[in-house]
Amino acid sequence: SNGKRMTIMVFFLALFCYLLKTKGVIILNKRFLIIGLIFAIVIYSGMMILRQGLNIDEYKSANVKLAIVGVEFRDFVYAVNKFEPDQLENYDLAASAFASGINSNILKMMGIDKQKAIEKSFGYVSKPFFSGGFFGVRTGLIGELYFAYNFYGLFIISIFGLLIGWIGKKIHQSKSQFSLLFLSAIYGLLLITFVSQTIDIIGTFT
Repeated sequence: SNGKRMTIMVFFLALFCYLLKTKGVIILNKRFLIIGLIFAIVIYSGMMILRQGLNIDEYKSANVKLAIVGVEFRDFVYAVNKFEPDQLENYDLAASAFASGINSNILKMMGIDKQKAIEKSFGYVSKPFFSGGFFGVRTGLIGELYFAYNFYGLFIISIFGLLIGWIGKKIHQSKSQFSLLFLSAIYGLLLITFVSQTIDIIGTFT
């Protein structure tokens, strides 16, 4: 369901960019925003139902309530308070990010096991600290950079912000429908990097 939620979030962000470019300020009126917000809540809640089922008792859980309003932010806060940079063994952001964007057969020719390399991402290496779960936590790009390179990693965020700004400018200047659709999808994908995993984003790009 993480893949479903990610796809839905990219879709809405890309759709917003596309409509803002093609319809302009028309979509910023109160009625449009209210309808859009309600529609987004319904769709996102539907994803939660797919994950938890229709068992009403499940929704009394504090974890599920937190997940509905933003599990990734909760994970980020928890991880920053619990861990220190370089504390997690086998965590290698660069290696996992690289492997997620390269075909497994190409990596095999380079002597790299793709699955083992991806398992060096934060979500996998934090798994032992959480009982009963297949995965650890998702802290987003900021958290992953912090735990990999301490505060030095946050300089990359500045570059990332410039990239998002540049793409936003290209969306505004786009002349063809193809480039507008393509850039809107890229823009939406980059924005959710702050709540998703680097391996997911790079894997989706490639």
